[in-house]
Amino acid sequence: MTTANNQGFIKEIHNLCECNICYNEYDEKKRIPRVLPCQHTFCSICLAKHCKQQSLKCPFCNREYHLEKGNVNSFPKDYTRRDLKELLEKFSIPLCKECKNNNLAEYFCKTCKARICHICYSQRKFGNCKGHDFERQAFLSSSETPISTTDIPANSVCIIPGHENNELKYFCRENTCSKAVCANCVVDSHKDHATVTVADEFDIRKKDLQNICRTTRKKIVKAKLFLDDICKCIALVTENDKKIRNSLMEHAKRGIKYINDFQIEAEKNFNEKLRNYAETLERRQEQVKSFLENSLECCAIAEEAIKGENKVVFLSLEKTLTEKLKMFEQSDIEKHSKVMQSSYDFEIRERIEELARKIDQMISKNDIAAKKEKTLPNREPASCFHVFLSVFVTLFLATLTILTFFPVPYSRVFDVDRK
Repeated sequence: MTTANNQGFIKEIHNLCECNICYNEYDEKKRIPRVLPCQHTFCSICLAKHCKQQSLKCPFCNREYHLEKGNVNSFPKDYTRRDLKELLEKFSIPLCKECKNNNLAEYFCKTCKARICHICYSQRKFGNCKGHDFERQAFLSSSETPISTTDIPANSVCIIPGHENNELKYFCRENTCSKAVCANCVVDSHKDHATVTVADEFDIRKKDLQNICRTTRKKIVKAKLFLDDICKCIALVTENDKKIRNSLMEHAKRGIKYINDFQIEAEKNFNEKLRNYAETLERRQEQVKSFLENSLECCAIAEEAIKGENKVVFLSLEKTLTEKLKMFEQSDIEKHSKVMQSSYDFEIRERIEELARKIDQMISKNDIAAKKEKTLPNREPASCFHVFLSVFVTLFLATLTILTFFPVPYSRVFDVDRK
């Protein structure tokens, strides 16, 4: 009865250390306890929320108070609540709030007043306390007997208010619970649930987990073998891909070299023919200029003789002028350039058409090969990708066959509860 009364008393103190609006514990940073003139205490955050302009109504008694500049910090701190919280922390079992594992807070920081467990203390997870002085805490139970953390670990103690110091000896097997509970929990909130001892549940689940581990180990061995086969296939594909790319590059270089050589040779022939043709045209140009100069001069003399009145002079020049003019008239100087132009154009077009025919042949061969691959894929030699795909499908079917005859209960890997 004494232990029960002490636990009830501690619970009441714990309620006094909580804000009656948000039910959060008071602290000295954000949720500072502020007492109103009506002697009701609330945290500063809740008071600020209930403050309207420069007035505040007490959430309990509805008394209205005027605030200077609308600041709730004008109300005094409730030091009684703060002292009660320190008293509660002193006589209750403090748990580490840093790692969230419900471990017993065995160390106290003298500088920032923080309590941490032995794991956080050894790993120095609490960064704000680096370099600070710590002291080991000595915790006493309600009967003034020291708590043995070696006999009952901190995470094996029930933390429900009123159940402190009770060892978690039982396990609730209900689907909605599935957790360790103490004796008080069994007769209280888990009264109609199926419960067994923690030791029995531990043995059952340990055996199930060992079986799953053994089965998984066998599966890992098979997966490693399968991974080796995949790695070999990848290596084969990579090697063949390199060979194919090198071969493709080599043939492409040959084709490019052929086209470049053809272009150089064709340009050389074109330049030579063009030079010869240009020289011919220049000669013909000089001939035509000479023809025009002589014929114009002869025509001018003849026209002057025709206009003259001296008949003796006309008769002495007429024969010579007539012979010259007939020679100019019968000349075929304007016909040779057309024949040469058509011949030269034909030779150039012939070489260009030759290159175009060869390129068209290569393109047509590629189109025919592509059509054959679409219409007759089985008659074409197997590519590296087809080899890799065949090996992969074979291995996949083999693995599927093994799993069919030797199924692995994967559903029990994460759900091993027995119903």
